[in-house]
Amino acid sequence: MDDTGWALAGLAVGFAAGVGGTLLIRRAAARPEAGPPRQEPRQELIDLDL
Repeated sequence: MDDTGWALAGLAVGFAAGVGGTLLIRRAAARPEAGPPRQEPRQELIDLDL
């Protein structure tokens, strides 16, 4: 395989990994229990007046 073949193979693997990762993240985010915990209090910003 020459350099062009290796480059195309690397691009194909990188593209496939990127698409697969994107699909996994979107699937995990679409779950009903996804997101921040609902029972804990929300954080408040504190003005330090510096």
